[in-house]
Parts: sequence; structure tokens; C-alpha cells
Amino acid sequence: MNKARLPVLLCLCMTALVACGGGGGESTSQSTNSGNQQTPDPTLSITQENEACDVGQDCLVLSAESSQNASGATFKLANVDSAEVEVNGERVDISEDGTVSFTASSSFKLFVTHSTGESLTFEIMDFTVDGDTYSSEATADVSFIVPDANATLDLPSLECGEEGCSGTLYADTPVNGVNFTLDPVVSAKVETSEGIYPVENGTASFPATSHATVSFSASNNLSVQQVGRVTSNSFDSVSVSGNQQDVKQSLELSFDRSANLFATLNIASYYNHIPITTDAAYEIEAIKKSIIDFGPNSEPHLPRVLVDTLNYSLETWSFENNQFDTLESGEIANATNLAEGEVNRLAFNVDTIPGVYRIAVKASVDMNGHEVILSGSDVFTVRETGLNRDITLFPEDVSAGVVDSLSAHFEALDEQASFPATLVSLYPTQYRDEFGNINPIHCVYTTEMASMFPSVSGTAEVALKTFCHQNTAFGDALGDAETGRHTETSMILNISSEQHQDLVERDIVLPGEALYMPYEAVKGSNIVNWQFHSFASPGDVEFIFTFTAPNTAGTSTEIQFEVGNE
Repeated sequence: MNKARLPVLLCLCMTALVACGGGGGESTSQSTNSGNQQTPDPTLSITQENEACDVGQDCLVLSAESSQNASGATFKLANVDSAEVEVNGERVDISEDGTVSFTASSSFKLFVTHSTGESLTFEIMDFTVDGDTYSSEATADVSFIVPDANATLDLPSLECGEEGCSGTLYADTPVNGVNFTLDPVVSAKVETSEGIYPVENGTASFPATSHATVSFSASNNLSVQQVGRVTSNSFDSVSVSGNQQDVKQSLELSFDRSANLFATLNIASYYNHIPITTDAAYEIEAIKKSIIDFGPNSEPHLPRVLVDTLNYSLETWSFENNQFDTLESGEIANATNLAEGEVNRLAFNVDTIPGVYRIAVKASVDMNGHEVILSGSDVFTVRETGLNRDITLFPEDVSAGVVDSLSAHFEALDEQASFPATLVSLYPTQYRDEFGNINPIHCVYTTEMASMFPSVSGTAEVALKTFCHQNTAFGDALGDAETGRHTETSMILNISSEQHQDLVERDIVLPGEALYMPYEAVKGSNIVNWQFHSFASPGDVEFIFTFTAPNTAGTSTEIQFEVGNE
């Protein structure tokens, strides 16, 4: 019986063991399998929205889709002007280091703005999901295009007159700057709906616009020598978001400056007048042979003297203050861009109400190492517009030593030599007459009205100026009846000279048959002052200076003025 039960017990035991062992292996596998299973990493895919963008414009570069909600990203942006991420319609700025955080979303978009025409590559380097960062190699290549502005400046007229002129700037795409090359006397400004922007150093920048007004002016910049001017200018280029586009539009603009009083500047010489200039481009050097054969201002050769600086003043007589008051004054040095007709001319705009005016001019010039001062003035009455006056400059404070030095330099020159004008070429020591004979020249003289007071109690001052190569005796009369002296009022004349202490001041009652005033002019420059005063009644006064000094010539020898009531 025991043998019969043994197989059954073994069988049960084996069955139990098999059942226990099989149950434990499946559990462990499931637990292990459950604990070791890895969740796939989030993925990011992009769609490039634009391969080309206009500069300066907001541009959608790409759209990104994440397999799980992302809350941040890091971009490589290539130094664009600005960049933003848009999530669910809201924009977030991307920081300078390329990082950005945003509301968790499965999609976002990249917008950029760039002002330079070039091609750039944008890259999403990584993105963030649930606080973890995952790398990405998503890239997009974009070309930034500068649109053609086709800019032009529409000017109704190139004649700008005194007030200036303006035109309209048109462009097919907004521009934010212009570049001009302007004549030195021309200024410009740009006016947009945002404001007025001056053109400085040829450039103006302003908020982008496709329509603006450009104005040009020159009246305030024209010098006292310039009345009309045709200026060479050009509209060079425009700026489209900082990118330059050529325009190359020529602008030959003409301007006017109001003027009704003109003064021509010359130097008095033995042969009448020699023009001067402040513009080196118009200097004409003297030629020794021409001076000897034809004179310093005769054809076929006419020199023109270049002065270093020229000071001028326009003055009007004040009856209230009993003096000349300055209306306008200035200094001209190294003038440029003068027209031929402006070389030796000053132009002013004065009130046409009758009055007494004076133009005074003083210039300095280097004559072979010697600074020589040339001065002159003109006193006159303005009654109408278009008045033309001549200002005769004459050397002052020239010593005998300077005369000898310049003469020695001139004598040492070859006959064909060309040289800057000097006193000895303006006042040569000899000339050839119409018979071919060489004659000496001792002195040149001129007269200048220093001041004029048109009232019976005033004083009219006249300067008799001489320049001599040697001491020269002046011996004859100041205008008797035969030589043209005329006056309708009696007066007293006083004569004096700083250079001639032996010339005793004295009063002479005029009119008379003749006036004799002998004195010796020394080598160099001399000034004798004549003062007409104590007039008996209002009237006209006219004198013609004549002297019988040998080998002497005079210019501007007629003096006229009017004596008025108090």
C-alpha cells in the first residue's frame, strides 16, 4: 500500500513546484520590463516660410512643430537687427544670446528684421520640454533683399533766384536718407511728415518715407562778391534701411543775391587802373617786356594783382550821431569759385532813400617779400538803384627802402620774365611813348574823398595820395578856372600832411582865382589832407587837381560833393 501512494505524492509535489516557479518569472519580467522601458525624446521639425526677405521689414523665417509642448529655445541669429518668437499669436523678444522662453506650445514661429542686404543662416540649436533641453540641428537659409527705390528728385525749375527752390523726392520704396554733393555756397534740407532734417556734410537721415520735399538755398552763403551763381550739385544716392543706392542726378542750380550797389576794385597806376582779385585762379602775372613796351594795363598784356586779404565796410552817414555808421563789413581771403565778372567787384543791397554812403577797402599783398597795404574809399550819394562806383586802391606807408628793393628786383629780371605784380610793375620807372622813345616816370597821384558831410557846418575831407620813385616837387595849382574849378559856395580850405611836417597847416578862403600848394613828395608813398569846411551856403563843389610836376600823372583827380542845409 505504501508503494502504491508514493507516486501520487511525488506527482503532487512536482505539480506544486512547477506552478510556483512559473508565476514568479513573469512578474519579475514585467517589473523589469516596466522599469527599463525608455520614452522616446521629443522631436522638432521646421518649415521654412521664406527664403527671401526685404531689408528693414518684419519677415517670417520659419515655423517649428514639437512632438511635445516646448517652452523655450536657443537660436543662432547672425546679428540681425531684431528677432521674435510668436506663440499662439503673441510675440516674445529673443535675447541677445539667442535664448527665449515662452508659454508651452507644440508650435512656434521665428520672425526677424534685418537692414543689410546679405544672405544669412538661422539655426535652432536646442529647445526645452518640461525643463529638459534637447538639441536640434534645424536650419534655414534666407537672403535679405534691398528693394530698388528708383528714387528721383523732381524740381520744377533749376532757377532758384533769391529765395531758393524746392522739389519733391519720390521713391518706390521707403528711403531713410539722402546723399548730395553740394556747391560750397549751397545748403539743403529735407522735409517729411515727421519733421525737417538739414543736409549736413552732404547727408541727411530721417524716418523712412517714399515722399519728401527737398529745398535748396544759397543767398545767405553767397559772398559780397557774388550776385548771381550757377552752382554744380548732384543728388548722389539714397539710403534704403542703411543700404546705399545710386541716383546720380545732376543739379545745375542758379541763385541770385539782391544787389543794387556795385563797387569795382582797382589799383591806381601810371596807366590808369589795374584790376585786383581775391581768387588765385584769376591772378595774371606781369611780364617785364610788356610792361616796358605797352604799360602795365595795356594790350596785349593786362596783369591782375592777387591780394592776400581784403577788408571792406559799407557805411552810411548818420545825421543824428554826426558820423558814419557801419552797415556791413567783412574780410575776404582766398576766395574761390568767382565768376569772371566778380573778380574785382563788391556788391551790396542798400536802401534807395537818398543818403550819403562810404565804401572803404583795405587790402594786403605780398610784393616780393614786402607786405604792402593798399587802401581806398569812395563817398557818394545814393539816389537810385543800379549804382556803380569805382574804388581806387593806392599803396600806403611804403618807405624809400622798399621802393629801392623792389626796383632792384625788377631790374634783375629777364625781359621775358613772368612774375607776380609788384609796385615797380604797377608803377614802372619808365615807359615807351607812341614814337618809341623811353621816358621816365617819377610819380603817380590820385585823390580820394575821405568823408563828406552835406551840410554848411560840416567838413569834406579829401586825401591827395602820391607814390614816387624819387623825391618830386609838386608846384602848381589846385584847379584854377581854366582847369575846371567850380563852386557855388564860398568855403575855407585847410591843408596838412603827416608825412610832411614842413607843410604848415593854413586856412585858405575860397573861391579864388587859383590855389597854389607847393610841396615835395618824397620817395615812396605820401598823403596830403585837404579839409573843406565853414561853407557860406548850400551848393555844389567841384575841384580838379592838376600839378605841373615833371613826369607825373594823376588818376581820379576830380572831386565833387554837395553842401546841404542843416
